Amino acid sequence: MESDLNKGAAVSRWTNEDLLYLLAFAVALLMRLAVLGLHPLTEHEAGFALQAWQAAHGESFVMVSHPAYIQLTGLLFFLFGSGDVLARLLPALAGSCVVLLPLALRQQLGRKAALVAAFGLALDPISIAISRQAGSPAMALGFLALAVYLWTQRRFLASGAAAGLLLLSGPSMVYGVLSLLVSGLIVRRSAAETLSPGLNKDDFRRFLFGAAAAILLPGTFFTNQPQGLAAMVQSIPDFLTGWLPGAAGVSLVQVLLALAVYQPFGLIFGILALLDQRRGSHKLDPQLAVLVLVPLAAVLLYPGRQVWMLMWVMIPIWLLAGRYLGEFLTLPEEEDRPFAYGEAAFYVVLLAYWWHNLAKLTTQAGLVVPEGYSLTDLWAFDPTARVYVIRLAVVFLVPLVLLAMSGLVSLGWRGNFFSHGAVWGLGVFLVFYLLVAAFGFSSGSDQLANELWLQGPGSGTIDEMVTAIEQISIQQTGTRDELELVYQIDSALLHWLFREMPNADYSPVAPENSLYAVVLNTEPDFGLTVGGQFYTGQHFSLFLRPDWSGGAAPPDFDRWLVYREAPLQSDRVYLWTRVDLFPLYQPAPLEPEE
Repeated sequence: MESDLNKGAAVSRWTNEDLLYLLAFAVALLMRLAVLGLHPLTEHEAGFALQAWQAAHGESFVMVSHPAYIQLTGLLFFLFGSGDVLARLLPALAGSCVVLLPLALRQQLGRKAALVAAFGLALDPISIAISRQAGSPAMALGFLALAVYLWTQRRFLASGAAAGLLLLSGPSMVYGVLSLLVSGLIVRRSAAETLSPGLNKDDFRRFLFGAAAAILLPGTFFTNQPQGLAAMVQSIPDFLTGWLPGAAGVSLVQVLLALAVYQPFGLIFGILALLDQRRGSHKLDPQLAVLVLVPLAAVLLYPGRQVWMLMWVMIPIWLLAGRYLGEFLTLPEEEDRPFAYGEAAFYVVLLAYWWHNLAKLTTQAGLVVPEGYSLTDLWAFDPTARVYVIRLAVVFLVPLVLLAMSGLVSLGWRGNFFSHGAVWGLGVFLVFYLLVAAFGFSSGSDQLANELWLQGPGSGTIDEMVTAIEQISIQQTGTRDELELVYQIDSALLHWLFREMPNADYSPVAPENSLYAVVLNTEPDFGLTVGGQFYTGQHFSLFLRPDWSGGAAPPDFDRWLVYREAPLQSDRVYLWTRVDLFPLYQPAPLEPEE
């Protein structure tokens, strides 16, 4: 009987708020794990995955400064075999832990604000995109969130282990930790004052022991790869190298464009949290504002800037937005509800109509505009041009109508129903936009290559090339991986694809007097040379790169905004197969006539 009461007490500890946080974590997992192997690895991802595979097989290599990813993913490869999904699994799992940060700060933020921030971070497009790529940036963010949450729960040993893994997470860790330290110095308030649960010496020892264990065991692949410790230290000079003139980084415009395109929800309501003082300023607002401005300024000033750095900016932005929106998660006064509901519905309908016109605007082409035209005489236009002009006017007028209506309503009526209606209507529309942007990972390879968050070139028709090679191998050897193949392209992606083919060799120049079954290179005229006269070929797209005519933004911006369609440049690879492997079938002999 007593045990049953204890069980009932344990179940009752789960409140509705706890279940909502559990739902937010489940949403974060779903968005980061869904169809994780839909697209092949990119060149950038394959470099990390290949080193993890080499670590799993005990090969000698010079480890890059991402030991947490390489060692832990290498352990997965050692236990379960290698593949694209496993190569992305740990960043996806670690990136999902970002929802724990609002949970750790819910006493400071407020319960409703923390819940809004948790769901916002679960659906944040930049966080989702980075978490679905092989590498360490998402792992650094996830380990930091995990360490802070476990710290507030007084689980110092586990918090230390998460902090140790954070230190192994490469240059992204250096950027994030430095941003936090500089922000703390500016506001003159350390994180310990807000999050400290009252430490004693034993708690601090447990924290240090957990950190040391994480660094020494996973960091060295359980003593099999001690170079992981050197790679951890190397992350600091690698980060500092990005400050040198000429460091390879994306343009300033692309970073700002990514912030505006992928996160208008958090950006709009985060700014409103700082500007709208009618409801009173929150004590954390100045600190959160500094936490936004410091890493954002670092990204803009850093010559080696990358879009993934914005994920450190999005956390405080979402905390600010959650703080603002949490105050609207209440019903307005009963007499104000019809007005608030009507205004919210008006906002949603008008914004949906605005987006519909923008989408249709991008599909119209072949406009005929008469000479000496006047916008006052629409009937003089070609019918297609007339529709185009009307849609263009709607795109510009709808935001002005909404602003004018909001101003008139706020001046003409008393009460707070105006704020509720406007925030609810705008919030519902931005949630749909957030979902559309968050599902960018499910687009085709052409649209994916035009995403701003993609690091390096996108992968082309790699799946088709691998399928062709496997079919040739099955026909000639009876297996998928025994084909004799030589590839002349020094590409991390090709090294990764052929890692388990024992007869696949890399050679910058095709070996003389050696007729491999398949030769892979970038020479379209290889079949006309002496060495390639016995081969017939077909081409595939190895990489896809944005071809924006040297600009930082796509040329047809509205079409890119809606459909992610923009010009692309394709890096071709040619698959040459020895012609004698496929002799022509001879027709069956005819029977003699009677």
